[in-house]
Amino acid sequence: MKLLLLGICLLPLLVGMGIWQLQRAEHKQQALDAVAETLRSQPLEWEQLNAGADRYRKAQLEGSYLQNADWLVDNQTFRGRFGYRVVTPFCLGQRCMLVDRGWIAGNLNRDILPEINTPEGLLRLSGSLDLPMQNPLDIGNEPVNTSPFRVQELITEEIAQKHQIALSPWIMRLDQDQAGHYQVVWQPVVVGPEKHWGYAVQWFAMAVTLVILLVYVYRRQLKNIFKSRIVDSIRWKI
Repeated sequence: MKLLLLGICLLPLLVGMGIWQLQRAEHKQQALDAVAETLRSQPLEWEQLNAGADRYRKAQLEGSYLQNADWLVDNQTFRGRFGYRVVTPFCLGQRCMLVDRGWIAGNLNRDILPEINTPEGLLRLSGSLDLPMQNPLDIGNEPVNTSPFRVQELITEEIAQKHQIALSPWIMRLDQDQAGHYQVVWQPVVVGPEKHWGYAVQWFAMAVTLVILLVYVYRRQLKNIFKSRIVDSIRWKI
């Protein structure tokens, strides 16, 4: 009887988890559709950022990388390897924006930082707009002295003060074929809807398995219950 009660309690939980995963899959699919629609929009220029900027919107900006101003976001992994995200301010006159140039492998010796090659001169870059990465642990950054500056998270105010520039609240995720790019690993949705569909199938499969197990274990009791009801029904009619 205890097993039956446990099964009755677990069954709604398993079904509920399956439904929740289906809802998450739908949400992810809607997010992907919204991103695809945004990426199809006309790329923005510097003058249009304030009025028309939106997350994942494509942008094409002309300007120059700020030299000796490369920032390394720590603890970034790619295919099981330790590394950093390379971020550099990109400016045209008084307009500046952080550019996420991609991932670069790190050295297990923490005292050795990767050498960053930053193109010089006037460039035209293409990428997608996003918001700076946030570190939920909020463990703070170590003192920064020379470029590249290793940090745990990007703090726009800290970077702006360090280089005496005014930064846009946006960050541009650089496209793979652009000047100064490294390994592009960013994607708007990390786990696609197909993963959640797979999880939902697993939860529903466990629910079905539980029902089959309970029926198998208590099949004799169920037969006796049905027989008793049939006999009572016959007696009532008589």
